[in-house]
Amino acid sequence: MPDIDIKKFTELNSKVRFLPRWWHDFHFLWRHCAQRILVVTDGGLDFNETSAGGLTEFLLALETAAPSGMTPLISIAHRNNNINAASTTMKAKFPFYHDFKFEDANKPSALMNGPARQYDQLWIFGIASGNTVSPAEKVAIEASPVSSTV
Repeated sequence: MPDIDIKKFTELNSKVRFLPRWWHDFHFLWRHCAQRILVVTDGGLDFNETSAGGLTEFLLALETAAPSGMTPLISIAHRNNNINAASTTMKAKFPFYHDFKFEDANKPSALMNGPARQYDQLWIFGIASGNTVSPAEKVAIEASPVSSTV
């Protein structure tokens, strides 16, 4: 769906009167916004095209099959300290964070909470076994307004 230049439309409307006069006060209700998604994984699951257990195809399909033509803004993160958990292609396409921890205030995950929140959705693909999520991280995830809607 093409974007409408509201300024030009409003100018045209003032001359021709297609819409009621109150339209300009409420047009913001119909604006589309792209969903901001943080995709986090761990263990052997990664963001490489050559990996049999990768999320590359899934993310590319998600990006191209966006409803209403609104491409989601996707960031990817891997919980291991492995810079190669994402291919060069995926790093060029999506912001990538490695050694990702939810409780670290210096990491992008801190932007899931509070007024500086940058993500609308948090998608966690956990494949590693054991207690890989610390109690502090669980508190950070549960406190997120993002997780309360999932």
